[in-house]
Amino acid sequence: MTAKSPRWAMAFKYEAERVETKLLDILIQVGRTGTLTPVAALEPVVVSGSTVARATLHNEDEIARKDIRIGDTVVIEKAGEVIPAVVSVRTELRDGSEKKFMMPSRCPVCGSKVVKEEGQVAIRCGTA
Repeated sequence: MTAKSPRWAMAFKYEAERVETKLLDILIQVGRTGTLTPVAALEPVVVSGSTVARATLHNEDEIARKDIRIGDTVVIEKAGEVIPAVVSVRTELRDGSEKKFMMPSRCPVCGSKVVKEEGQVAIRCGTA
C-alpha cells in the first residue's frame, strides 16, 4: 500500500459505447462570447445509460470534414462518458433526401452579421 492508493489496484479503460441514430436538424447555439456553435438535433437514443437528443458538432469545418448532412444516419458516442458527440456518418445509408448545412450569415439571436476572423475556425456574432 502507498499513502493514497494501493499498488495492487488496476484501472481498466473500456471502449466508449457507440449507437446509430437519425440526424433530424442542425441548430445554432450562441455562446457567452458570441461564438456560433452547430448542435445536432437527434432522434432520441439511449447511450451509456442516458437518453441523448442533442450532440455537439463543434464547428463548420468539422461538419464539412465529416460530410454531415441533415437527415443522415450518424454514429454517436459520449466523449469521456459525458459529452455526446457525432463520431461518423453512415454515408452508405443515404437515399438522396439529405440536405447540406450552411452556417447562417446573421446571428440567430440579435440579427447582426457574423464574423469569421482569419486563421480561426470560430464564427462569432458581430456585436459580441
